[in-house]
Amino acid sequence: MSFLPTLVCVHAHPDDEAFFAAGAVAHYADLGHRVVLITCTNGQLGIDQAGRPGSDPAHDSLTTRSVRAGELQRAAALLGFSRAVSLGYDDSGMAGWTQNERPSAFMNVDVDLVAETLASIFDEEQAVVVVTYDENGFYGHPDHVMANVVTRRALDFAPSAFMNADVDAVAETLASIFDEEQAVVVVTYDEKGFYGHPDHVMANVVTRRALDFAKGVERLYYPVVPRGVITTFVDGARDLGLSLPAWVLEAGTNVPDELVTTTLDARDYATQKQAAMAAHASQVDNDDVVRMNEDLFTLLFGTEYYQRAWSRYAANGDHADLFGGLSWD
Repeated sequence: MSFLPTLVCVHAHPDDEAFFAAGAVAHYADLGHRVVLITCTNGQLGIDQAGRPGSDPAHDSLTTRSVRAGELQRAAALLGFSRAVSLGYDDSGMAGWTQNERPSAFMNVDVDLVAETLASIFDEEQAVVVVTYDENGFYGHPDHVMANVVTRRALDFAPSAFMNADVDAVAETLASIFDEEQAVVVVTYDEKGFYGHPDHVMANVVTRRALDFAKGVERLYYPVVPRGVITTFVDGARDLGLSLPAWVLEAGTNVPDELVTTTLDARDYATQKQAAMAAHASQVDNDDVVRMNEDLFTLLFGTEYYQRAWSRYAANGDHADLFGGLSWD
């Protein structure tokens, strides 16, 4: 499966999302990207139901905040945002308004505090592209300027997603676990992460690096689906009218059959495998596999294929056993 990168837009007030970068949002959402909206303020100083601006002493900020919250949700849905997050800070008002002086105004909040919140969302969403206003806030509004400041600062905190983690730090942790458990054989994804997910790719990288630190590991294997098998499997499933998830359709399509070193007969464990898949009920794209009758599931998933990716010593005897050919006390 090819993963489309996530776009995050950081805006100051409800309605800004409809005026700034709305076309890009709709475009990328239409292409299938995940697009996330972060709105920093509640917009309570916008025009109220009586048409009064936020600078008017009679302005109804409580009702305005409520009305704008509803409008924001509707607009976000229309544009195609996958998620809308409201940080809930107070609107600062236009430059020069008395509300600028309030400690609760967004323009006066702690930059690092907001930036850390943004960074956590960026990491959670695995954001690749972020959009916000320029240093002038597009037209000088204090909250727009602040949106730029906190977003830029958030980029200093954001690289904690697993795919961006320090390889050696993670690898040393893995190596200590390998040694503690006296691991002899380790299994992880291949260099392409089986189907391209960046965290799967990173799991390969840190595991390979951990082997430089671990003392006892003798072999590393990748679970794969060789080209010949996946072709037969997919064709057979289609003939039966089955809908397969994308990770099955695309997994291992570039793995030549000759790279398979170990073939395991796992038919006796097919029921357990299917039950484990069913435990992830929220992942509805796996429904056809989960609901498949036991005999057919066993036929399609009862054999597992592995590629020996690394061995400390010359390996042999592992054509049907990951531990084959090894001796230990």
